Amino acid sequence: MLLEMEDYARENYIPILDRNSAKLLEILVATSKAKTVLEIGTAIGYSTIRIASVLPDDGKIYTIEKSTDMIPIAERNFDSSGYSKKIILLKGDAIRKLLRLNFTFELIFLDADKQDYMRLFEFSLPLLKKGGLYITDNLLWQGYTSSLEEPPVKYARSTVQIREFNNIFFNLKSLRTSLIPIGDGLGIGIKLTEIGEDNMSGLQFCYKNFNAITAGRLEEAKDIYSLLELALENNLEKDFVSLCFDAKYMIGLGSSIAKAEENPEITGYGTMRDDLNKTILKFLQCLKEILSEADEDIQLYFINKYLQQNDESDEMEDLLRLVNDFAEFKIILNDIKRA
Repeated sequence: MLLEMEDYARENYIPILDRNSAKLLEILVATSKAKTVLEIGTAIGYSTIRIASVLPDDGKIYTIEKSTDMIPIAERNFDSSGYSKKIILLKGDAIRKLLRLNFTFELIFLDADKQDYMRLFEFSLPLLKKGGLYITDNLLWQGYTSSLEEPPVKYARSTVQIREFNNIFFNLKSLRTSLIPIGDGLGIGIKLTEIGEDNMSGLQFCYKNFNAITAGRLEEAKDIYSLLELALENNLEKDFVSLCFDAKYMIGLGSSIAKAEENPEITGYGTMRDDLNKTILKFLQCLKEILSEADEDIQLYFINKYLQQNDESDEMEDLLRLVNDFAEFKIILNDIKRA
């Protein structure tokens, strides 16, 4: 069956794990005695089946695939392999799935789109137990990552991306790593840190521990959580951080303007008003940028609640609560950064 899968992949130009790399992967899975494995990038299920074949009877491999073309092929291969009971296929965007996983693994295998390697690595490493193995393919990238010559135009961007990934992967203090020059280059790392000690971003940490961190501190906690989730899923973390910064700045400016208006000796605060108006527009633009990635129902919810405001009514209170919550979130992020 594996030979048939190799032929199918070759005939249909579907990239799968090199046969020799697959044999080494099987050995690593078997000798590590891992019972819980996470695979990011299923394709037709070739490496999934090879991993499942060496798992113990009570072992499980969770594999993530977003391609609607690949998923039915993989499912048929799983059924034919006899290992389907060990395989759990997670269908959809990998970042979204990784965010929602609330348990850990003893081995992780990354073999997905190269442009997503850094973010997938960043979101998956915290799910690996101490002493677990992190394995990733294509780090030699047909030799282009180590070549002194310029890669072909077709591989120029991906080569830069893999080089950047290699620089992080092989210099991370939480992993002891090695590059195995087999197939297209396997990177192997053993996890040195406990769960929770990883260098995950402040926003990731907030997402994973949202209820505990924000308990009693936010009025619109559900909506802040939804926006944080959207930002993480769609690589819009900078926009979310900008919302926090701008909200804190807006509140500070508003307070200064209010004091100036109460004191007749203070004049020339028109500049502060202009600055406040510009910051409000920037805040709303970042909010719209994040919401542009949401589905229609979520967009309509936020638009109706926060963006269709009437200055002459009390409806502005909803938006002001959201601004206050983002300002409080800025304080939370500052506390996490100091810690």
